[in-house]
Amino acid sequence: MLANPKNCEMIMLAHDGQGRLKLDGRCELELDKKEKKEVIGTEGTSKELDTVVTGYKKYSRLRTLPPQWVRPRTVRMSYNDT
Repeated sequence: MLANPKNCEMIMLAHDGQGRLKLDGRCELELDKKEKKEVIGTEGTSKELDTVVTGYKKYSRLRTLPPQWVRPRTVRMSYNDT
């Protein structure tokens, strides 16, 4: 029921100490707009902005699908499962 990850988003797993993994959260890129060098054009000088990755931000809640999009499914592992 997890939503698809965004571009460069990470889903983190944690060890519970009993040999099992559990979903621990997600991380998204932190972006910052910084000024590039000045550009001199025909209309005068202008400054451009550049997007720079500054790190990751951790969220403990996972993004899930809205309930109306989730439908129950029956999965059979072999031909004689009922």
